[in-house]
Amino acid sequence: MPEEGGKAPTMPPNPVEEMSEEKKRKILITKIIVFIACAVEGLDLQLLPATFRALESQLHVTPTTLGAFAMGQAFFQALAGPVWGALADRGTVSRKVLISSGALWWGVVTILLGFADDVWSIFLLRCINGMALASLSPICQSIVGDITAPTERGITFGVIQCMMFVGQGISAVLVTGVSEEEVWVFGYHTYGWRVVFWIVGVMSVVLAGVVVVAMEEPEHMDAAAAAVAEAERR
Repeated sequence: MPEEGGKAPTMPPNPVEEMSEEKKRKILITKIIVFIACAVEGLDLQLLPATFRALESQLHVTPTTLGAFAMGQAFFQALAGPVWGALADRGTVSRKVLISSGALWWGVVTILLGFADDVWSIFLLRCINGMALASLSPICQSIVGDITAPTERGITFGVIQCMMFVGQGISAVLVTGVSEEEVWVFGYHTYGWRVVFWIVGVMSVVLAGVVVVAMEEPEHMDAAAAAVAEAERR
């Protein structure tokens, strides 16, 4: 609707669309890191169901107990999701720090799960792991919303979902096949499922370091748009 005086209102330009090549390169790096993080999260999410058979045979846990493991992780993941999202919105702590902290958290817990031998320690660690895994989805969506043009957000969110499913698929195929195998690691006799937990845990810790070193904290879109609008008014 035209403003008084016959001039039509103008929308502030999208800050995502007006940027230097260097800024676009940094955004591309951020997107790639987000995609890799989603794939690693998918790997971790699928570890439990992929090792059900091994846990049942080697630790002598019942199907009911295995279900409790999954329920505990899912329950605490659901509880923690809104908390991580609120932290990302408030900006008290940067989203870069939140993602790296979450990845480090679930990485360390996943490594500890590879050493666990009793039902209660596994259950406790799975619950803690769920809280850490809940960090990625809300924070990554917040970041993507700020660094992606409106016409590209659908495909970007689709790639995020795709990468998570790819990680889950890889975990389901590879981990299930080796989970019951007996292996030797640095002279230490163990089982395949433990080694896989250690590997994925180390990958998550490395991911936390990559986020700290290579990812740039994006500016919240509302703040960026307000700055552009204020500059235009002046």
